[in-house]
Amino acid sequence: MRLLVLDCAANACAAAILDDDRDLASLSEPMMRGHAERIAPMLADCLAAAAMEADALDAVAVTVGPGAFTGIRIGLAAARGFALAADLPILGVNCLEVAAASFRSQSPVLVALETKRSDFYLQAFDLSGDALTEPAALLAADIGTYLPAAGVGPDGWPVTGDGAARLVAEAEKAGFPLHNAATVVGNSAVTAGRIAMTRAARDGLPGPSDPGPKPLYLRPPDVNLKPAVSPLGPARAQHSGPSDHGN
Repeated sequence: MRLLVLDCAANACAAAILDDDRDLASLSEPMMRGHAERIAPMLADCLAAAAMEADALDAVAVTVGPGAFTGIRIGLAAARGFALAADLPILGVNCLEVAAASFRSQSPVLVALETKRSDFYLQAFDLSGDALTEPAALLAADIGTYLPAAGVGPDGWPVTGDGAARLVAEAEKAGFPLHNAATVVGNSAVTAGRIAMTRAARDGLPGPSDPGPKPLYLRPPDVNLKPAVSPLGPARAQHSGPSDHGN
C-alpha cells in the first residue's frame, strides 16, 4: 500500500510517503508556527522525491492530536483537501500512539505530551503497544488514579514524550513513582504512517461513506469569549442620543 502521511499537530511539520515498509520520501522541520505555509510545498517535495503522482497513492494518513489546536486543524484540512482532490480515503492516527511506538515489544510506557498548561496529555500502553487507558488531559496529581498499577517494575512507569521530564518531577512531589524513558526522535509522519499501515492491513481502508478522522482535542481551546453585550455599548448610546446635541 502506498500512503501519504502528514503531521502538523506538534512542534514540527512533517510529511512522508510510504510503500508498505519502505520510506520512499520523508521531510520534517521543527517549527512552532508556519505549518500552513510549509505543508503544501512539503507534500509536493515528497511526491517529487518519490517520483510519484497523486493517483499512484492508495490513502492519506494524518495525525489528529492531541497537540496544538491550530496545527491539528491545518493537518486535517490539508489531508482532507488532498484526499478529496485525489479521491483517496483518510486514516487518522493518535499522536500519543506515535510517541509510544518505539516501546512496542520493549516495555509498557506512559506517554506525556505538553499542553503548555499545568496539565498533560496522557495515555498508557502495554508491552504489545495496545492502549491501557483512554487519552486524557490530567494533572500530575491525578496520575495515581489514572494509571494501572500492574505490569511495571519497582521504579514505576517509564514515561516518554515532550512532557515526560515535567511529569516525572511533579509526580514525585505527589508521591507517585515514575521515571524518564529514552525518547526516540525521528520523523513523526513516518511513524504515524507505519501505525496507519498496520491498522489498514488489519481492518481495511475506510469506505466511500466514511466521514474521515476527527480531531482529538481532549480539552477546550484557550480562548476568551466576547461578552454578549459590549461594555462600550451603553456609553456610546448616551453620546449618540438627542440630549448630546443640545435638543
